[in-house]
Amino acid sequence: ALGASSVENDVLGKPPVQLQLRDREARFAKGGFAHVAKNLAERPFRNVTVELLKGGDSVAPCDRTKENCGLQLGPDCPRYGTMGRLVACGFSYQLLVGKNLEVRQTDIPPGLSGAQHTHTGPHLAIALTDLDLRSVDSHGNSREVHQHADEIGWVPGGITHTLTNIGAKPASIVTIEFNQ
Repeated sequence: ALGASSVENDVLGKPPVQLQLRDREARFAKGGFAHVAKNLAERPFRNVTVELLKGGDSVAPCDRTKENCGLQLGPDCPRYGTMGRLVACGFSYQLLVGKNLEVRQTDIPPGLSGAQHTHTGPHLAIALTDLDLRSVDSHGNSREVHQHADEIGWVPGGITHTLTNIGAKPASIVTIEFNQ
C-alpha cells in the first residue's frame, strides 16, 4: 500500500471484506479469484500488486513483533543498545518469505547506509518514497539510483552491494527477489 487506506475487497461469490491498510503494508493473497477493490477513503487508493504465476503456494508473512525477519542493520546502527538515546540507522527486514522469493523492505535515513547484502536472483525494486541512492558493489563500482515513489525497476541478480541514501529525505524501498 502506498499510503494508508480503507478499501472494500469484493471477491466474486464471497461477502465483502473491509481492509484498513497501513502505509507501506505488504500482504499476500493466494490467487485464483476475481475481485473489485472499492476505495472507502477520501484520498486516492494507491498500491502495487505483483501477481506470481508460480511458486506462491509457500509464501508466508514475517511478523516483526515475534521474529527477527532476517533483519539487516547498516554500519551506523548500534550493536549493543543505545543507552537510552534514539539512533537513526539504515535497516532492512523481510515482509514475506517463500520457497522461491523474498519480499524485503529497506529504510535508510539521509546520509546513512544500509547493510551490505547480496541479491542472488533478479528482483523488482519498488520505490515507496522518492529515492536518491548510491549503490556501491563489492568491487567498488558505484552508480546512482534515482526513482520516484511508486516507480518499479527490474534489477538482474548476482550482485553484492551497499546502498547509501545521498538524498535529503528518508529512503524506503521494497524488493521482491526471485530465486530459482
